[in-house]
Amino acid sequence: MESRDYVLDTLRRYIIPFFDGLPDGHDSGHLVRVARLVEHLCAKEGADPFCAALIAWLHELGDDKITAPGLIRDPEELLRRLGLLEKISPNVLENVCDSVSKISFRGSGKSVPVSLEGMIAQDADRLDALGFVGIARLFAYSGAHGNVIYDAGQGIVDIKNFNEYRGSGRDAMNHFHEKIFRLKELMNTETARCIAERRHKVCEEFVEGFLKEARGGDF
Repeated sequence: MESRDYVLDTLRRYIIPFFDGLPDGHDSGHLVRVARLVEHLCAKEGADPFCAALIAWLHELGDDKITAPGLIRDPEELLRRLGLLEKISPNVLENVCDSVSKISFRGSGKSVPVSLEGMIAQDADRLDALGFVGIARLFAYSGAHGNVIYDAGQGIVDIKNFNEYRGSGRDAMNHFHEKIFRLKELMNTETARCIAERRHKVCEEFVEGFLKEARGGDF
């Protein structure tokens, strides 16, 4: 147990400074929330909490939209540089590397880790995009990438592929349809589905109220 605590503490101390203060919703607070959600989901689903925690702290390494200069992107190399590799079993390392490479939504959400621990980390990452915090993160990300909050003349833009998904020019409200409203059906575990159901309703109510105000129909 001491070895596991040492590994996670060392990893946290390395990772967090790269994400502190990022303005696009992928800050260190996101990592902390995902790690806490992973702990909760592991307890409910019977997964290995150590392996899942490793994936949680490393999950953004596989996301190419994260801008953190100097961050080592390969999980195995990062763990080696930190002197942690010998403290992690080969099976856990394989699980971590596979999961980190598959967690990101990437416009479709179809990539799913093969292990329960990876699925749980993916669920936790996606749950943080839902609900009140998820809404705040959505607008932080859109603002950081130069998108307006709402363009009444734009409507819902049909996204056909990953390049279009990562493209610019769409208002922030489009992201609810591109990603947020799809997440509930993409959860891997029953525990996450229950949480997602509640947070999904928060997002639906927000969009309904927002559009009513934006279109001048609330008075």
